Amino acid sequence: MSDGTSLLSTQQMGTFDENGNYVPRIITEDDLVGTDLTALVGDSVLEFEDGDLVVGTVVKIDHDEVLLDIGFKSEGVIPSRELSIRNDVDPSEIVSMGERVECLVLQKEDKEGRLVLSKKRAQYEKAWANIEELKNRDEVKIIELDRNRNNVVLSRRAWLEETQKEQRGDFLSNLKPGERRHGVISSVVNFGAFVDLGGMDGLIHVSELSWKHIDHPSQVVAVGDEVDVEVLDVDFSKERISLSLKATQSDPWQVFADSHAVDQLVYGRVTKLVPFGAFIQVGEGIEGLVHISEMAAHHVESPDQVVTAGEELWVKIIELDTARRRISLSIKQAAEGGEVSEEYREAFGSHAYDAEGNYIGSIEYGEFTPETEAQAAWAEYATELAPKAPEGDASDVADEAEVVEESPIGVEAEVTDEATDEDEAPSA
Repeated sequence: MSDGTSLLSTQQMGTFDENGNYVPRIITEDDLVGTDLTALVGDSVLEFEDGDLVVGTVVKIDHDEVLLDIGFKSEGVIPSRELSIRNDVDPSEIVSMGERVECLVLQKEDKEGRLVLSKKRAQYEKAWANIEELKNRDEVKIIELDRNRNNVVLSRRAWLEETQKEQRGDFLSNLKPGERRHGVISSVVNFGAFVDLGGMDGLIHVSELSWKHIDHPSQVVAVGDEVDVEVLDVDFSKERISLSLKATQSDPWQVFADSHAVDQLVYGRVTKLVPFGAFIQVGEGIEGLVHISEMAAHHVESPDQVVTAGEELWVKIIELDTARRRISLSIKQAAEGGEVSEEYREAFGSHAYDAEGNYIGSIEYGEFTPETEAQAAWAEYATELAPKAPEGDASDVADEAEVVEESPIGVEAEVTDEATDEDEAPSA
């Protein structure tokens, strides 16, 4: 009788699970025919060299090291001193289980055959790579570079300054003295105001802010104000731009000169007394001098014998020098009368003056209300000069007196009495 075991196949059979169910053997196709098994094994095992960067998964954390699965024949080990630039760190505070970590290969195999890795040195290498990239892109300026000491000093500000220096050069080359630019006040300081011109800041010196005297730039401009300025000068070596605000405005001296002439009468206010005369303000920011010899027809020892500071009066223009910004005035000659400047004629009606500007008659004021001190003074003076009718019939007075008025100042009045014959009742 034959042995029953000889009836069984020598090939591996299926298996049974825990419930007794048969699980057939899985037969796969042999796809390794003609393949070098040694080559397959070599390709499946990664090879590294010292200094290479590798990425692996944390599989174990001890108090003094961390194990990393990087697909090598053995796990890589990161000593705790190579985890961070800080000393005496707890590995569990730096990495966690399952975390993907990039490391640098320090030693291919230690005495135990393990791959020694460093996380902190991988960070160094990555940082140096970023530095090189920035350097190649010219986005920073390298102040100091010492890779052996892991020391590098970079300055983006210095790079920006160098870059902007080229831009500033282009901006300055396009600026021409005399041209006008629009800008915004970026800063106000004691000596002037800075204007952002859209590429660089220029300075308006306090003397170029206004035609009239100011104590501080804030009296004229404030931060954020939009202004039109004129370029006065461009200093390429110092990269400075000098600007003027008042150059874009009408020169009040020229405006005054265009609307006034020598021998005209103007109204003004005494602003200051000096030993040789008095200064009179005759316009906005315009002052003229009445020399002591022009204060009165008689000899004057001191200006305060004739005028006081703040006093308002009529003066005559005897010299107008716009080049030197000087106006010579006379109180003495104003008393003699003369042509009134145009602004007063316009205020009270041209019908009161002849073609030469001489006052020729009274003015019908109607509901007129003076709007300026000069107008008020003129109105008061003209009212004083108007003929006044005595008690009785105004028409009778007009028949008896003829008033000739030549100008509001130094008016000469000639009264001609006309004889009238009246019948007298005979005496009884």
